[in-house]
Amino acid sequence: HVGLLPASTVTGWQLDEFGEAEIPLGGTIRSEDGDTDRHRGYRERIRPVLGMGDGTVPLVSATLGWHPTVGDTDYSGEDRPWVEPFEFYPCLHVSLVAPACVAQGDGRPALDRIAEVLTSGYTVVAPPTARAATGDDAGRDILYVSATGPVRVHLDDALGNHTGPVSAAEPNEIDYEVPGVTYWPTDRGATVSVPTGTAYTVRAESPGAGAVRVVRMRTDGVDAGRRNALFPDQTLAAGGALRLSLAAAGTPDAAPLDVDADGDGAFEATLAPTAVVASTSGAPAVPVPQPSTVSAATPTGVDAVATVVLPDVGAAGWSWELAETTDWITPSATTGAVPATVTLALAAAGLPDGSNRATVQFTLRTGGYAVTVPVPVEFTVGIVVDGEIAPEAAPTETALHAPAPNPATVQATVRYDVADTGPVRLSVYDLLGREVARLADADARPGRYDVRLDTSRLPPGLYVLRLLQNGASWTKRMTVVR
Repeated sequence: HVGLLPASTVTGWQLDEFGEAEIPLGGTIRSEDGDTDRHRGYRERIRPVLGMGDGTVPLVSATLGWHPTVGDTDYSGEDRPWVEPFEFYPCLHVSLVAPACVAQGDGRPALDRIAEVLTSGYTVVAPPTARAATGDDAGRDILYVSATGPVRVHLDDALGNHTGPVSAAEPNEIDYEVPGVTYWPTDRGATVSVPTGTAYTVRAESPGAGAVRVVRMRTDGVDAGRRNALFPDQTLAAGGALRLSLAAAGTPDAAPLDVDADGDGAFEATLAPTAVVASTSGAPAVPVPQPSTVSAATPTGVDAVATVVLPDVGAAGWSWELAETTDWITPSATTGAVPATVTLALAAAGLPDGSNRATVQFTLRTGGYAVTVPVPVEFTVGIVVDGEIAPEAAPTETALHAPAPNPATVQATVRYDVADTGPVRLSVYDLLGREVARLADADARPGRYDVRLDTSRLPPGLYVLRLLQNGASWTKRMTVVR
């Protein structure tokens, strides 16, 4: 269906800086069949970026089948339809591109209509109904809560309605009673968005000992400005909690959190934000390093270069510092201002073949606030290269060849040709667009390369191999069977 997004809607995603890069099976409620430990780490750390709107931003999505009530159920907890539907295509997901997939009523092919919407400058063409602003004119209070261990976030309004875990015994069963709010829970945190001008209480309870981090973002009604209250990490004993009370008349930026650090049920202290940062970004104004995990792979004895970006988050005053790390990682700089790009030189000399792992620690500071963000580095040495190629026999074009065997069961060999010296990345993606393996990520000399892919750990299905160099890409498909 095609529809219109309301205000206070998820407009993007960001990885939380607080969490683990890899989580084993059973370590998080956000897990799907076929996930690796790294997939589960990403799922647990992902958090929504909430934006404000007037209901005119188009959404195009495929649904399995058709029904007039599509879009009526709002699983975020907001007491309203999450999308205003106005066109339906009674086709299966994989049939959207088929000529027979046409809209009910006017008979236009779905693919043509989707192209029309996406190329219309995000102006939906003549929908039969128009959605007005959704009443969020006063703005929103958005809380991003994350922790080193399990944490349960509860939201209560003045009428006694509750959104959050049903009970300590059933933390994954969620009540959605508070109207007009957005609630996105994970095992180790939650994102909560409530309209300004109504009284709410937000509690973060820690069933085990650990540290909890809170970022509070305030937006105005037209999303023209955002203010981020950055709280220092708070260590809680088992049963401890943090609490923020939001008043109907509004709550100042510097409002503190109530703290029950020892878990006795009494809030004996307060925790004030150490910085309040103005920003234009839809995400919390913390320049989380990207990517969150660095991976590189080279033949034996060949060095690699990787980059980490500290992004512009629309807030001035951030600086960064890099702690000393292992001797095979040499950064291009150890301190600086944000935004910045940091180059990591990975030295292969003396490293054994196989996976070598380390962590670089970035400390980010603004005002009196500081946060340390670990970035795991995995440097795989000893990928198989199909011999040295004489310069006169070097490939004249960069190319990616079909993997062999295909279909594969336990292992496949992927061959690619490199015509020009420069960075090369070879990745494997599943059909959801998730990177499930990175086979090469380093500077490469002209030559022909064979890389072995362990397919025994991949679920059966269709995968896409993608080779990148100098802004160009090449793709091949591969099937894994059992």
